[in-house]
This record gives sequence, C-alpha cells and structure tokens, in this order.
Amino acid sequence: MSIRYLISLSLLMLVLMLAAYDTAIRYFIPKNPATTESQWSLNTVWAQRYIYERKESARVVIVGSSLAQRIVNSWLPTGFINIAMAGQSSLDGLAIITRSGGQPDLVLIETNVLHVREKASFIDSLFNPLLRDAREFMPSLREENRPIAEAKGALTVAL
Repeated sequence: MSIRYLISLSLLMLVLMLAAYDTAIRYFIPKNPATTESQWSLNTVWAQRYIYERKESARVVIVGSSLAQRIVNSWLPTGFINIAMAGQSSLDGLAIITRSGGQPDLVLIETNVLHVREKASFIDSLFNPLLRDAREFMPSLREENRPIAEAKGALTVAL
C-alpha cells in the first residue's frame, strides 16, 4: 500500500465519520440542555445558539454578565433570548449582536459590570472566518454538539 492510498483512505473516513455524526446530531440525538465543562464553553454555547439558530427569531435580546445569565431561556416568552455571559460584560453580547447581523427590536442590557471590556479573543473565536461557514452548515462543529458534551448530557438526562 502506498502512502497516498493511506492518506486518501484516512481523509475519506474522516469525511464519512463527520457526515454520520452531523446527521446524528441533526435527526437522532435529542437536544439536551447545555452541559459543558467550563464557563468559557457555556458562554460559547449561548453565543453560538444566538448566531446560528435564533438570530432571526429573537425580537428581544438580553445581554449582560453572570447576574443576567441566571435567567433561563426556557422561562422567557417566544421571541426573547438571553445571551448574557458569566465572567464577561454586556459589551460582549452587544458585539455578538452587531457582528452576527442580528436586528432585535429591543436589547435589554444588565449593567452590573461596566468596567469589564469586551473579550476580543472570545468574539474572534465565534466569528473565525474559517469556521463560521462550516459551523453554519454543520451543527456538529458547534461547541454544544461536541461528543463529550453530548455524552455528558445523555448521562445527565438518564440519571
């Protein structure tokens, strides 16, 4: 076997496995509440849900810090979404709305933390030009659909 054959076979397997996992995420794996390993990860999940799923349907968006993050989205009426993030400020949420092209009718800003600047590294990771289109097309590449998070969510629901 040549090295070219092995590399081609490996790439083919990668594509097939990604397609299978993406199909499972879309159609077969029930949507579990966000189960993450870190605050950064949870913030990324909330931001990605807004960017890729709810930007168009969100008439009212809540931004802020950990104080506002305690408001659970399932408690809110239709058309509302909370993208407040623990350890970050309202400026991060406002940057996400602006850069995603969202146009909510109303933005509610929790102002508990005004001295914290926007985290540019966080915002840049959400809008990475190489991954943004891929995440739009393949939900399996989003933070909440990582295999570890899915397994953890399934175990949480089962227990």
